[in-house]
Amino acid sequence: MSAPITAEEHWIKGTAKTRPSRAKKETSTGVFTAGRPKMPRDFSPVEEAEWKRVVKGLWKRRTVCAIDGSALEVYCRMFAAWRRAMDEGNYKQAAQLATHVRMYQQQFSATPASRENTRPAAPPTPKEKPLPPGMVRI
Repeated sequence: MSAPITAEEHWIKGTAKTRPSRAKKETSTGVFTAGRPKMPRDFSPVEEAEWKRVVKGLWKRRTVCAIDGSALEVYCRMFAAWRRAMDEGNYKQAAQLATHVRMYQQQFSATPASRENTRPAAPPTPKEKPLPPGMVRI
């Protein structure tokens, strides 16, 4: 049997109980900068209304970034498909779509249970106005 190694040697070899890659990192705000994603132009009225509703709520909480646009697009299209299935009475398909809609809502912290772990994004950087010719910013 080999001699036991110290905690420092475990750390060096990467065999420590808590690896650096799994250690929890404490940050006050997210890495991404807050920003409003652009709504796709080919949305139906249902998709457009859901986009505006969700983005408005996420913007108030400062938890939406411009990079979230593609995931929001998929969510809104899935939400519209769920509404269409409900209106047509296709409840089996609606139940399947509802599961996916709920999963996307959790990703955006739009459910009561998922809201607790949400951190706000960093505030957007203010745009500086250009100075007149001959002026220098101090």
